[in-house]
Amino acid sequence: DLLVHPEHDPHGQEIPEDIACDFPDRPVPLSYYRQGRSGIISELLTAAEGIGLTSGERITMCERTDEGATWVVETADGGRLNLNHRQADAVLVTCV
Repeated sequence: DLLVHPEHDPHGQEIPEDIACDFPDRPVPLSYYRQGRSGIISELLTAAEGIGLTSGERITMCERTDEGATWVVETADGGRLNLNHRQADAVLVTCV
């Protein structure tokens, strides 16, 4: 978490995906999700209030921007939201 969930190691090799869908019935922070992974928002913690997402909404992760510091989320209606690490950690998502 302190490294902001990097997708590549210092040598450029891809780091295997975290536990985003290892436990399909247990929500995990959105920050664990990689590009192309979809899920249903289970809960929004305080840091995620007012960012434009709601519980029960389906989201899909897009490519991260700003050298991995910004999580880009596509909503079911095709809208996109940019989240920082704190916000992405505060959105709990169940894999679909």
